[in-house]
Amino acid sequence: MEPICHHESVHQQALKTPDLVAISDGPNSITYATLNHHVLLLGEYLRSQGVGPNVVVGVYLPPSAASIIACLGIMSAGGCYLPMEMSYPA
Repeated sequence: MEPICHHESVHQQALKTPDLVAISDGPNSITYATLNHHVLLLGEYLRSQGVGPNVVVGVYLPPSAASIIACLGIMSAGGCYLPMEMSYPA
């Protein structure tokens, strides 16, 4: 079997079990369908802004559902994410 990217795995899971909880972030939870929807929207937007292969996008977010969506959206656009440590000085 050929390996697949994380965003593709989320998409396949969303097709199988759209109402299953994918991310639980404190009191909030996101289903696979919702996660996939946000990832695809962000991926489309990032592609329209020029993100693609060999493009690195910094992610300056605390660990959260939003940071997962950001990383998956960047991968969906074909780019590479660079997590930035929030505790480092500006």
